[in-house]
Amino acid sequence: ETENEIAYAGLATAQLDLNDDQSLRTTFFYTRLTSKSYFEDVGNLPENDVDIAAGTWWWEERQLWSGQLVGDHSFERFADLELDWGVTYANANRSKPDSRYYEYTLREDGQYAFQQSQYGNARDWENLNDDTWDVFLDGAIPVDVTDYLRTTFKVGTKYFHKDRNSEHRRFFFQYGF
Repeated sequence: ETENEIAYAGLATAQLDLNDDQSLRTTFFYTRLTSKSYFEDVGNLPENDVDIAAGTWWWEERQLWSGQLVGDHSFERFADLELDWGVTYANANRSKPDSRYYEYTLREDGQYAFQQSQYGNARDWENLNDDTWDVFLDGAIPVDVTDYLRTTFKVGTKYFHKDRNSEHRRFFFQYGF
C-alpha cells in the first residue's frame, strides 16, 4: 500500500475601523489537498471462499476557498441603532479522475483470472462542485420602557443559497474481451 498527500492552506484577514462606531473586516480562506493511493491485496474472501488478488489506484483533488465581508455599525444619533451585516461566498470542489479497481480470482489450475463480476473491475471518474452564498443583516435598538427597565428589540434576516453539481461515470470490463 502506498499513499502520497500534498496539502496546503492559507488564511488572510483584515479589519478597517472607520471610526469608533464603524468597522469592516474581510476574511479569505483557501485549502487544497491532493492524494494519490495504490493498494494491493491478496487473500481469501470468506463470504465466497474465493482467493483473490486485487489492486486499487486513485487520485483525488479537493479544494475549498471562501471570502467574507462583514460590517458592524453603531449609530448613536439614531437611538443607538446597531446594524451588523455580512456576505460570504464559498466554493468547494472534488475531482477523482480515473480511479481503477482490478480483481483477479484464483482458478483451480493455480492461475489468477480476471474477475468476471462488474464490481471487481471498473474505472471511475467523479467530479463535484459546490457554490454557497450566505448573506445576513441584523439590527438592534435599545428602548427604555421605564426609568429602571431597558430592553433591546432585535430583528434580522438571512439568505442562504447552495448550488451543487455532481457527476460520476463508471465503466466496467466485460469478460471475454
